[in-house]
Amino acid sequence: MSRNQPLISEESAHYLAKVVNRAAESFDVSALSTEEAVEVFTLLDRLTQKLWDEHKRVLVSLYQSIFERRGLSEDDEDDEDEEDGSDLH
Repeated sequence: MSRNQPLISEESAHYLAKVVNRAAESFDVSALSTEEAVEVFTLLDRLTQKLWDEHKRVLVSLYQSIFERRGLSEDDEDDEDEEDGSDLH
């Protein structure tokens, strides 16, 4: 592969997407060791934080859209936490 070419070509992108989707569906998290689970979680947490820092406005809209599609509001989530006695603070 040349340095001037993209890592994933337009032609191969749909094949790679299928592979990634299959891997995600069959990813057996129970097979991870404790250390592996911590590493995966840490990686995802760092990626999530970077995405949030740079794209907060879009992500807030995304979360609001998800809540709306599920018939929830932020107030509903707060009410459920109070009802089950959990304290997130």
